[in-house]
Amino acid sequence: MEETGNSINRFLITFASFSRELNTARNRVDIAGAIEKVLGRFFKLEACLSAAYDGVKWDVFKKDEGFPFDEEEMKSFYDLALERKSPSFFPLETNGFLVILPAVKSGKLLSSFFGYIENEDDDEFTQELETSLGFFSYYSGIVLENLRLFGEVRESARLQEELRKYFEKMLNSLDEGICVLDASGGFVFKNQKFDELELEEEIIEEIKAISSETLDQSAGQAREKEFNQGFFSFNSIVLAGGGEILVRLEDISNTKELERMKQIDQMKTEFIANISHELRTPLSAITAYSETITESLESLDAETLKEFMGTILDQSNHLTFLLDQLLDFSRMERKNLQIDKSRFNIVALIKRAKESTRELYERFNTKIEINADNDEMFVEGDEKRIHQVLINLISNAIKYGDKEEEERNVILTVAEVEDSEEIRISIDDNGVGIDEENLEKIFEKFYRIDSSLTYEVEGTGLGLAICREILLEHGKDIHVTSKVGEGSHFEFKLDKAKE
Repeated sequence: MEETGNSINRFLITFASFSRELNTARNRVDIAGAIEKVLGRFFKLEACLSAAYDGVKWDVFKKDEGFPFDEEEMKSFYDLALERKSPSFFPLETNGFLVILPAVKSGKLLSSFFGYIENEDDDEFTQELETSLGFFSYYSGIVLENLRLFGEVRESARLQEELRKYFEKMLNSLDEGICVLDASGGFVFKNQKFDELELEEEIIEEIKAISSETLDQSAGQAREKEFNQGFFSFNSIVLAGGGEILVRLEDISNTKELERMKQIDQMKTEFIANISHELRTPLSAITAYSETITESLESLDAETLKEFMGTILDQSNHLTFLLDQLLDFSRMERKNLQIDKSRFNIVALIKRAKESTRELYERFNTKIEINADNDEMFVEGDEKRIHQVLINLISNAIKYGDKEEEERNVILTVAEVEDSEEIRISIDDNGVGIDEENLEKIFEKFYRIDSSLTYEVEGTGLGLAICREILLEHGKDIHVTSKVGEGSHFEFKLDKAKE
């Protein structure tokens, strides 16, 4: 009984010592040392060899100088370890033993310890010792596998960290702002360029809105938008896993400005071509009729002569109108468009403007209708300039009429603005209309909508730009709503004249 108790105590002490050694092991060499140390408690080891097995070949990672077998001689012992996968004692011809202690996990041999024992009595290899060695074999297999797994995890973590640093460095080298947002709209990553942009709050809100849309639709978004800080392009994608959104933004203000300058240059070129054509048309008519009168004066009757002179006068007035537009444009560019305000009847002025466009609306078979609250509605403004605005708006409404309509209509409405000291003037037509893309651009200088109708209608592309400038000088603005195929609605306001 006492002997059994001593055996148990020795096993527990040996187990505790072996456990401490394995708990501090950091690699397979440390595990081999722990095995060598614990086996030394049972018998004297002369020399040891430890080799790892990867499923194909053996790799010796620890070997004492006095170990008696070379690699070729070890092949049979390797095979024995693979075959038995359990502790064993192999008697040697040199009157010694080779103890084989394989490290096994889940039936898979990971490595094996080979210890050379010289002149040991085989009576010492008891069932108790074999059981103990079996435990050491199993325990060392667990630790070895855990170390391998830990090494893989640590290597994976190292690679992931290197990969993270690589991508972070790459993203920081980009000349575009890159950010990643989570599902709640919080930022989880911003590259260096993003921080350098020092974005205004409205741009940050736009990024969050794009991220939310991307997440809701599970599809990337792309858009361009102008802010006080500049013109930005946005692109977004859903990252792997679907919980985070990457948004790329780029300040394209310079690109947009370059595009705008190119567009202005193009419009200037077209303007020169248009104005040359516009000037040449009345000049050619004046020249032709003047030459006819000069060469055939004696043969022309009074009625024909009057008709010719009337044509020359009409073309001269048209030429004057074109030249006035060019002069107004020049004044507008120099910020020298003068306004001379006075009190006048806007209804009477609209009637005069209608009469001034008689030749045009009769040629285009357009009906002009005037609706006013009463015949006398006085406003404060530059009568000549407002007359110019009216003629431009009426002329455009006539010229851009819809050919498909049986009857072309232009309606001018004059009404008091409720709870205001203003008069509203509106011009409605049932013409071809303006698409949304061009709605605000029509007030830009030189701009003409690119359509087949554009080339049929005479014009310089300055009329609406001058109209807006005149009204801005009055402290007002001009507004437009339109639908393609349904017509357009222009309106502006003027201050009521004081009594």
